[in-house]
Amino acid sequence: MMQFRLRRSQPNLLALKPTDGATLWSRPTSLPPTNSQIIGYEGSLTLRQGTLYCYPGTGASGAVSGLLAAFDPATGKTLWSVPTAARGSRGYDRSGATVCYLDSTLHAVDALTGAPRWLPQRRSDQRHRRTLDQPL
Repeated sequence: MMQFRLRRSQPNLLALKPTDGATLWSRPTSLPPTNSQIIGYEGSLTLRQGTLYCYPGTGASGAVSGLLAAFDPATGKTLWSVPTAARGSRGYDRSGATVCYLDSTLHAVDALTGAPRWLPQRRSDQRHRRTLDQPL
């Protein structure tokens, strides 16, 4: 099992051997530096169902946007990235082929491509309403 880390100033993704901390690989990312748009990379990496996800915190003052990114844990290659809001309740999880994330509104994207699976429903727009028994 590898350990993953992001360098703070210019986010490089690192895979480390858990036994001695030796770097297995290091790869630059397209993630913004911490002094730019997104402030909190601490604790933002999670390995779920064979994909490494990064959902940085944006609660610090000055954050103007957020993102959710997916990486190949074997190589560090960026698989996809989607923009998110800077404020609001936040969280995400993966279930099968869908990743749902919350950035004050609930969204769902395809786990392999990051393409939208469904969009948030606006209260005034009932045309896009889904029920649990309707397929995506």
